[in-house]
Amino acid sequence: GIHRAYVYGEENSVCGEIPIAKIEVTKNICINDVAEFCAKTLSPNKIPHRIMIVDNLQKNESGKIKRVQ
Repeated sequence: GIHRAYVYGEENSVCGEIPIAKIEVTKNICINDVAEFCAKTLSPNKIPHRIMIVDNLQKNESGKIKRVQ
């Protein structure tokens, strides 16, 4: 499943800003399943346009996920 997730806005010339997701997983998962879940549970403007699986989301000194990655 998904261990941690980080969603941020990326500038877009058409929409202004689009959501992008980086996820850290505990086992193999299908990106399409994650996208499908997002489409079912989130408002259309909050559905990530791109979902990336990363090995490790960097954290700051206090253990929070770093905002700029």
